[in-house]
Amino acid sequence: MTQNLRLEPIDLGDHLLWPDGTIQVVPERLIDFSFKLNGNGLDRLSVTELTPEIEQFNDLSEHKISIKSEIDTNIFPPAWIVPQKYQELDLDAFLFGLAEKIENDSLYDVRLQRLTDEIVAFKEFDLDSVLRLLVYIIDKMQESNIVWGVGRGSSCSSYLLYLMGLHEIDPVLFDIPLSDFLK
Repeated sequence: MTQNLRLEPIDLGDHLLWPDGTIQVVPERLIDFSFKLNGNGLDRLSVTELTPEIEQFNDLSEHKISIKSEIDTNIFPPAWIVPQKYQELDLDAFLFGLAEKIENDSLYDVRLQRLTDEIVAFKEFDLDSVLRLLVYIIDKMQESNIVWGVGRGSSCSSYLLYLMGLHEIDPVLFDIPLSDFLK
């Protein structure tokens, strides 16, 4: 017997955590995020952000704190909350437009093939909503002059994410296989 449940968000101030896996964050406060995928979907989503009050505390204290929300569940596809502009983004045009960022060097053909293969892989895993969220987060971080790390974890083996600006590790140059990301 199927039961309809009304799910209410957990209110964390400016941060709403939904039991179905949706996290809504104030983008200007986002300092870190990560996600872990498996063949069936999203295993974990982790978001870290700072409020002005926490930043003030961190400036005055030797202890550093932040708000971290983490969902350790199997949800797919995630119900990302992104502005309408990103929901309507022509994602295919955006992704294939990344080819214009490819360096025209001796690895150009390898880079172009890798980009194409990764776009196909992201499509096969039905990750359009994840890509839209990443485009939104990267845009908001750039607009807000938020500095993020050089790269972290298996995302550094994705050339597509490199071209999007999520990290600064060129997996083609360092011969990092895409399979490291897809594990």
